[in-house]
Amino acid sequence: MAARHQAAQPAAVAVLALLLYLPTLHAGLVWDDPLILHHPLYHPPVDWGAVLRSPLVLAPNYYRPLAVATLVALGDAAAAHHLLNLLLHTLNTGLVGLLALRLSGRAQPTGRTLVAPLVYAVHPALVEGVAFISSRFDLLATTFLLLALLADLALRSRRLGRSVAVGGCVLLAALCKEMAAGFLLVLPLWHLATEEGEREEGTPPKRPPSGPPARNGPVARVFRLLQRSWPVYAAVLGALLAYVALRVGALGYLYRAGTGQSVAVGQPLPHALLIARALAEYLLLALWPFTTLRPIHFSVLPLPLDAPATWLAPVAVLAAALGMALLWRRQRPSAALGVAGLLALAPVLQIVPLELGGGAFAAERFLLFPLTLAALAVGLLAAHARHWAWHWGSLLWALAAVATVQLTVPHWRSEEALWTWAMRRAPQSATPYTNLALVAINQGRPAEGMRLAQEALRRNPNDATAQDQLGLALFHLGRYQEAEAAFARAVELAPEDPLFRSNLAGALREQGRLAEAERLLVEEVLPRAPKLWVAHLNLGLVYLKADRPDLAGQALERALALAPRAEQPSIRAALEQLQDPRRWLRLSDLLLANGEAAQALEAVAQAEALGASATDVAVGRSAALVALGRGDEAEALLRVALTAAPQDARLHHNLGLAARRRGDERAARSSFQRAAELAPDWELPRRHLEERGQR
Repeated sequence: MAARHQAAQPAAVAVLALLLYLPTLHAGLVWDDPLILHHPLYHPPVDWGAVLRSPLVLAPNYYRPLAVATLVALGDAAAAHHLLNLLLHTLNTGLVGLLALRLSGRAQPTGRTLVAPLVYAVHPALVEGVAFISSRFDLLATTFLLLALLADLALRSRRLGRSVAVGGCVLLAALCKEMAAGFLLVLPLWHLATEEGEREEGTPPKRPPSGPPARNGPVARVFRLLQRSWPVYAAVLGALLAYVALRVGALGYLYRAGTGQSVAVGQPLPHALLIARALAEYLLLALWPFTTLRPIHFSVLPLPLDAPATWLAPVAVLAAALGMALLWRRQRPSAALGVAGLLALAPVLQIVPLELGGGAFAAERFLLFPLTLAALAVGLLAAHARHWAWHWGSLLWALAAVATVQLTVPHWRSEEALWTWAMRRAPQSATPYTNLALVAINQGRPAEGMRLAQEALRRNPNDATAQDQLGLALFHLGRYQEAEAAFARAVELAPEDPLFRSNLAGALREQGRLAEAERLLVEEVLPRAPKLWVAHLNLGLVYLKADRPDLAGQALERALALAPRAEQPSIRAALEQLQDPRRWLRLSDLLLANGEAAQALEAVAQAEALGASATDVAVGRSAALVALGRGDEAEALLRVALTAAPQDARLHHNLGLAARRRGDERAARSSFQRAAELAPDWELPRRHLEERGQR
């Protein structure tokens, strides 16, 4: 009964985590969420083969098919994605609780084993990981790595089963995020932290009945660890190699250099200082998350060597190292877990520069797994703590953490809320201004969007996205030439981005440069991005302006099939313009002028189907019939139409064309003369009269 009671404790804390983050269910899509969820590759009907063989659409070096599959499967419904993120965090909290029970041997007083899952459940640095849908990669990777740790503990008496389970979980974690590679660094310290605690459930560790005591020096401990667990290390290494093989097989490369945003790290000394700065930032977030949370952890890069903050970071790291050394002497398992948490951060410490953008060098979502190890370390410390100040301090920390989470979660409810907060927390970064500019433009405030885009460019003149937002604001203000210049600059800064070229085509379209816009879209944009819905929309609008409803319909239907639901009403509005029969009558005239009489006849038929007047249909159809050499049909049609509209000059004009086609010049001149009388300002009948008179 007591065992069942203790096993229920992690579930109780997991429920607390669930309740704490319930407000996220009302949040929308922010930051990278719409870029991923609305991407054409992930748009229904989904080509799963292409999805699983492709890198993450935001970066060619991110191959995360398992996590991407969960994003694609749920579509673009924000509530469903937030619910899954919340359930994953709840599960992870429960797994931390189960690990804490295993580590304690279930021998601690009731409540002591709650510390680790409680710290993890309420830690404010995890808000980004839970509230940001695109943190699914980190959430899922954390789930599988926690399962790997649990399997490592639970199956230690079964060597093969333990190795297969741990290796399988690590492979699944790697298919969610590359950060799982750091698990190989974590594992030795995890074993050092747990080897002393290995025991049968509820019993003390077994000792040899006789003989000299086993050696317990560092070398001996490492030797025993490797002797006992080498199949696990082999399985983890094999899992990571399997991930690499899958990655290369799917992508055709391991790593593609020179892609995405570059991270300026400088020479070796500034680079080393940046690594220290990143580690210090994560330590600060772990220890004091109450005033340090922000979506953009900004720094001028490379780090300025004359700034005091640059040199404070290595001092903080050295202080942390000293603290860990002291803890190692007093409470080795806790210290080992703490160091393991730091090593889990190795892939994101800018050792290999990460493409975070906007001057960011760290991200809170990267703490999702490392903080599980830190929480377990704190749990072990709590199990041995005796002084009242430690317990009261922990309680105050937890209360402050709950309050901080409640205050921080609302910042993630919408793009405007997130980037308004980011602008206050990271005013030097261009990213908040760039994203707020788009929010303002989408909300019908282009002047404000222009101001915000200019603020972003003042902070980073080479920000291609800010240039694009400036172009969008100018476009919506009707300043198309200036918009063209801004879009052209965005294309220059990021020539690989087809969206900027599509926007440039839109500016050309509004200036009446339809041929240039069409060429740009057909030859440069759509070959690069055949599923870019906005490019198809732009092309459809170009054809509408060019009086080509036949071509516009094809482009707009393609745009409608690819566009996210929120954008479909505007495309349907453009498609409704194709229901105007006058467009098809103008198309008939255009096709006739180009010598395409058969197609002109089809255009007239479409106009008739859409409700064009009988007279207009007779005018268009008769002209096409005359051009096709079917003058008799045209003449019969025109005579019927003239009984209903005898004063329509167009009918008389076309009757003249039909008469001339059959060689009756007198009848032709009579019809042209009548047309000229009915429409004295119309030059075409008089021109026909003059041409024949000159002959």
